Amino acid sequence: MVRAPAAGRRHARARLTSRGHAVVAAGVALTITGLALGYGDITRIGIFLLLLPLLATLLASRRAAHLELTRTIAPVILHPDEPAPVRAVFANRAKRASRFGTAQDSIDASLGDRPRYTLPSIPARGKAVVEYTVRGRARGLHTIGPTTIEHPDPFGMCWAGTVIPADDQILVLPQTFPLVRHRLPYASGGEGDSGHSIALHGEQDVSIRAYVEGDELRRIHWAATAHRGELMVRHEDRPAYKHALLMYDARTSAHRVDGAYDSFEWTISATASIALLLHELNYLTHLLSPESLDGERYETPSSSDTMLRDLAEAQECEDGLHAQVLAQASRTASGSTTMVAVLTDRPAAGLRQLAACCGRGAVGIAIVVDTDAYRRDSEVEGADARAVAHEFQAAGWRTVVVGPRSGVPAAWRSVAGIAPVGAAMR
Repeated sequence: MVRAPAAGRRHARARLTSRGHAVVAAGVALTITGLALGYGDITRIGIFLLLLPLLATLLASRRAAHLELTRTIAPVILHPDEPAPVRAVFANRAKRASRFGTAQDSIDASLGDRPRYTLPSIPARGKAVVEYTVRGRARGLHTIGPTTIEHPDPFGMCWAGTVIPADDQILVLPQTFPLVRHRLPYASGGEGDSGHSIALHGEQDVSIRAYVEGDELRRIHWAATAHRGELMVRHEDRPAYKHALLMYDARTSAHRVDGAYDSFEWTISATASIALLLHELNYLTHLLSPESLDGERYETPSSSDTMLRDLAEAQECEDGLHAQVLAQASRTASGSTTMVAVLTDRPAAGLRQLAACCGRGAVGIAIVVDTDAYRRDSEVEGADARAVAHEFQAAGWRTVVVGPRSGVPAAWRSVAGIAPVGAAMR
């Protein structure tokens, strides 16, 4: 991404260097000594030393050359731990050369250490290019900038800074894991291919696709299998597009952190991984979150890229807002909807109504995060998590309880039907 150039307009306060502080200390000592002993020469030397840093500050703070900064970042959307090269071009628009100095970009700590580099004297109408790399270590929207340029005085006793208000943003996506691609149970009781279908090439659209666990063996296309070297099946139905409602618990009061383990980040990572899987399985996915309530964006199916961007900026919320999410999920669910919820073991208003949605014909999959496990030194499944999972399982949901050391792929294998339903993942 290339942004419009920004010029340095704000001047930071000048600061003394260690040499400047030493000169001031010597000036104070000589002035006091000269006055106490009555030596006028020593007093005058002391006063001169006190005035010298002031003169240096005035020289360092004199009007600097007019610099413009254009910053290029590619890419601006990163996967976790992906590097992003940054190219900063400083252009001197003045009729005289700029002064030598050092520059430092202000960046979020999760992108790495603040880059500090030497900025040479730039001739009139000339340019200087600086390149460095940042790395997205934590999901979210991160800012690079503003840039502070500090110029020294000729005596090396102080620095005066100029701030260029050039801000750019980098979006780091949540961490995702590849989940096993097998057919989910369809909301009306049939297979996953029997959802709302849209004919792309007429009523008898026949195609060949890769085998997915759960496909009937009689549908294997042996000629295509021999040609491709992998199991291929006939897809004689019209391409099916099913609806899924994906939601998660974002309450601040419900989540815990235990060292490197963060239950909210686990929740976001699991939600993002499931969103990608649902997209691969041709589901029209509606992401219901505190952010999507604004403007009722959840009513429109989201692409996988949109869901990842929304989850990258997801924040924890108050209990009342989460109650609105649960209430909306209960109203939105229908007999043709597959519901996937990443919940916690904390009680919430509207949780029972959400569990009852499966009774109306919808398919429910619930992952219950045992947040108590994040603050107790035990691998035993918590009673609260077990109670939430039991309530949803009794209502017809497929459930699994996960702890801080549970893996997202293993949890999904358990809850989606490959491992026993209702098993606990520790």
